[in-house]
Amino acid sequence: MLVIRPTLSLAKRLKVKLATTDVESSTRLGDWYAIDIVLKRRQFILAVSAKSRVSVMIEAAPYVTFPDRLPLAIREVLSSIGLKREKIESEINEMNQILLAKTQDRSVIGTMNDYRRHLQFMENSGRFNPNNLLAVSLQITATPSLVMPGVWPQEVALQLFGEPPLNKLVRAPLQTPNLYLVK
Repeated sequence: MLVIRPTLSLAKRLKVKLATTDVESSTRLGDWYAIDIVLKRRQFILAVSAKSRVSVMIEAAPYVTFPDRLPLAIREVLSSIGLKREKIESEINEMNQILLAKTQDRSVIGTMNDYRRHLQFMENSGRFNPNNLLAVSLQITATPSLVMPGVWPQEVALQLFGEPPLNKLVRAPLQTPNLYLVK
């Protein structure tokens, strides 16, 4: 079972009433927290794994289908960081049931807010490409997080699956800003 814990503002957009529950996800990456973000006048959802801080960016619309679209986005990110296919499929199969519940861990919410500020900086500097959300997800996932035993979310995710750490973090190329020489 997958437990998704959206913020209250996202729950309103999803048009769901969140229950308080102590039930946890049966997946290795744990519960997923989600927040809605507006960048470049478009609406997105940022989801973050509670156990590894791996992040996934997806288009918000249509909000109603967000819980069903999240496992597919997780699959893409896990595949991109080098996790073996059979382990990815096992994780996705554990997400057959989805429960929406209230947030519980303020540390994860703090991480999401840090990621949101990082995304806003990327937008302001011209490095945010809304047409390549996998690259954005990998860039955010390559951001260190000091609240976990391991610093890098990608490495923590691989450890949770019993995989050796990466030699180099996976970062997809982002849109580079146009630079001009002015006399």
